Amino acid sequence: MLFPLLPSEAVLPLSAALLVTGVPSLAAFALAATAGVVVGSVVAYYLFGRGGEELADRYSPFLSVSERELEWTKRAFDRYGESSVFWGRFLPVLRSVVSVPAGFAGMDVRRFAAYSAGGGLLFNLAVGALALGGGESRSVYGTAYALVRQIVTTWPVLAAAVVAVLLVGTAVAWWRFSD
Repeated sequence: MLFPLLPSEAVLPLSAALLVTGVPSLAAFALAATAGVVVGSVVAYYLFGRGGEELADRYSPFLSVSERELEWTKRAFDRYGESSVFWGRFLPVLRSVVSVPAGFAGMDVRRFAAYSAGGGLLFNLAVGALALGGGESRSVYGTAYALVRQIVTTWPVLAAAVVAVLLVGTAVAWWRFSD
């Protein structure tokens, strides 16, 4: 979603709780939410890529983020580069504004859309999966346990692939971002 409107952090959990009732609806939810991430991100990318910091300064009172958050995002993009778009889709504040410095920097729009889609898809799957597992337990740990148990027993190969991706992603992030 476009961040001047409602940030996805306000909409996704409720939407997932209402819509995700099984694995097919989880997949549909994640794909639809990811399409929203990509469309909203690319619109913001082009707006701020063309209008630059002047546009951000002019409309900052209408944005749902502070000037400090925008500055923090710009520094993160400068420090970590284009991969911050992918990893930024996991962090609540960065999710909404990572398009701004990418647009300022003139990042390749295809790579920007791919990073946004990849990071957004993983985040949306996680939110949807928590909603799916939430029916069995009210606690976060019970929900996570029920979800992991369901995935491992239903799709062991998928579970192994997810674990491998998370381990490799964590190792790459640690190697890339450690000083």
